[in-house]
Amino acid sequence: MLKMMYKWTRDFEQNRSSFETKLKLYNDKLIKLSNELNFP
Repeated sequence: MLKMMYKWTRDFEQNRSSFETKLKLYNDKLIKLSNELNFP
């Protein structure tokens, strides 16, 4: 299972822009999380 997770992550990173374009169809149903800290 760990091998599959690495493959999914690798595939996602290689095709990130395509994936994010597809997600725009569901923009009103998604929230995007990040590890960046945006404190004032």
